[in-house]
Amino acid sequence: MKKLGLIIALLVLGGSLGLGGWRYAQNRGWVAGKPNSPRPENFKRALDSFLPRLVDPTKRPCATMGFHPGGPRTTGFPDTEFNWSPADYLARLEQSPRPFEFLPKRLELLAKHGYLQARPGNSDFPEYSLTWKGYATSNGAGCLYLAGVEHDVKLITFRKARVENGVDVYEVVAQPTLRSVEPWATDPDFAGAFDAQKFSALLEPAPVTYELARTKDGFAVLGEKGMRGYAVAHSAAVEAQPTEAVDPVRVRRATDEYLARGGGIRNPVCLSLPTQSGADETTHETTPMGASVPATITVYNLPERSGTELQATLASYELLRRMESLGFAKSELLAVGSFKRRIATGGVRFELTEKVRGLLWQSRMQCLLIGTAEVEEIVMVQRFSEAVPRPRFIARARLKLKDGMEPVVAKFRHLERMVDPGLVVLGILEHSEGQLKVASLSQATPQFHPDLSEVRLPVLEAPASPRTVERPAPPAPFASDTRGMRSPSPGPRSRLQPNTRVIRCGGDTIVCDSSDTVICRGRVIPCR
Repeated sequence: MKKLGLIIALLVLGGSLGLGGWRYAQNRGWVAGKPNSPRPENFKRALDSFLPRLVDPTKRPCATMGFHPGGPRTTGFPDTEFNWSPADYLARLEQSPRPFEFLPKRLELLAKHGYLQARPGNSDFPEYSLTWKGYATSNGAGCLYLAGVEHDVKLITFRKARVENGVDVYEVVAQPTLRSVEPWATDPDFAGAFDAQKFSALLEPAPVTYELARTKDGFAVLGEKGMRGYAVAHSAAVEAQPTEAVDPVRVRRATDEYLARGGGIRNPVCLSLPTQSGADETTHETTPMGASVPATITVYNLPERSGTELQATLASYELLRRMESLGFAKSELLAVGSFKRRIATGGVRFELTEKVRGLLWQSRMQCLLIGTAEVEEIVMVQRFSEAVPRPRFIARARLKLKDGMEPVVAKFRHLERMVDPGLVVLGILEHSEGQLKVASLSQATPQFHPDLSEVRLPVLEAPASPRTVERPAPPAPFASDTRGMRSPSPGPRSRLQPNTRVIRCGGDTIVCDSSDTVICRGRVIPCR
């Protein structure tokens, strides 16, 4: 019996030692398969789950090319305002002064990767237009994406740092790396073209030391060493990893359904009349249906105008002058000397003809309806994810003209750009009632921007204001008793017409109409 008890005790002791050795091996990370064993794959799993929560999936890293709206440029396509879309972007580098000598390298690099298209220009320098690939790989404002937002983790080293409140805390050194980098950002020519912008830290980030706490089921990331408790960009439950890709065919079908809902014109293309910006006066008439229709548009030649105000006035005048050549307006020269207390050297009033009034869109009477934007291709679709429940998409559309609008397109050449290469349509997707639907849709249409170097407003001199100098009426005779005497004869003011005024200018008396203005000592003043 004693021998049997000894054998049992030895077996229990050996089992205990074996079990303790097994646990010791697990705690040291020598045994795979246990989630909270300090092994590289367990640390990586915890970091892979944690790091996406720090990333805003809507803010992809991008590089500004430098030649974009607001940057150095010359005139782009005819009649077309320079902007960032395939229809209105044209980079002409006739010279590249400091600090923009890097632009040729950038443009060449982007053309090499298909974001721009190079073609011979009018001078020794090539011209670059934006491709649909380039627009889809940008933020829509001249900044081209370098990479996606998803990260991978490369583990370097780890060690047990301390025990805190009975919990093992490990320091893990890891290098977050971008999962996908655009080919143009890895091109050897990238560094030379974008030397002024430092992207090395973004594309090749430095290693980071994280602190991880060991739990019963694995490891919990406390944060970067020395920065524990810092705020995360998104809720802990949010994962930035894409969860669903969308077939462009489904997006196209959802877009067609959106445009068909509600009837009417959902994607109009207009030539906007300058009834507000660029016009000085606009009158309206009310139609039998109660709609307010522009009747006349007037611009004045104000010598003090300059800068953007002058540019807007000249552009409006040029637009109306072209409309007159199409039979849409009739002009009348105005000989006026002032407008709203500003010196004027004439003006032009354009009366819209019945021909054009019948072509105005009933929903927006300052819109001369040219046609509609017909979606032809889905260029880019963002993925659905928990962080992006309403992704955006980009579509290419072409202008489908209304009957008889060809002469208008020939006069306003920015409309040609909507036919080829087409205009940008931006949309938002959502899941609604178990179906993929378009939540909203908008279009970016090229704007009319003519060459104003030779445009001048007509100069007309206003007729001189009537100006007379009259002597004051003689005083009435003095008498202590006025009974039986006649009243003094009325002065000149009492003989004036109701709208006539007499004002003093220095030692002169000026007679003028109350609706007019006069020049007194070099200043224009109202006749009041």
